[in-house]
Amino acid sequence: MRRSSKIMYAQFLIYAFVGGMSFLIELTSFQMMLFIRIPLILASVASFIFANVANYFLSLKIAFVGGRFSLGVELLRLSLVVLIGLALNTLIVVGLVDGLDMIPAVAKILTLPVVLVWNFIGRSLLVFYPDKLPAAIASTFLNED
Repeated sequence: MRRSSKIMYAQFLIYAFVGGMSFLIELTSFQMMLFIRIPLILASVASFIFANVANYFLSLKIAFVGGRFSLGVELLRLSLVVLIGLALNTLIVVGLVDGLDMIPAVAKILTLPVVLVWNFIGRSLLVFYPDKLPAAIASTFLNED
């Protein structure tokens, strides 16, 4: 396996973990907001934002290397990726809940794969270095120093 393929594979596996942790934050905050009767769309948007803030910091720590762009440009690009992910997330959740009368938490769970793949692709191609892992992670996953 080529080095770049190994890095992308490792990044995706690590990002899937980051995404899982972020999703737990999202689902927990979503359920809590619904419990206190915050409207569906507001709860969906707010929980998505909470999860993405956590995702950004976890991504920089273990999945991606930042600094490809200035901090301002990086955050602007990240915001674009997040907004597209938010639109996908919200449209799918609302469509499943309103269109198919699905339980909101189930709709949120079914939305996960689509948004996970978009977030990984968007972050790896548009925000962070696509061919680098944080040093400690690279040495662990790729046997590099």
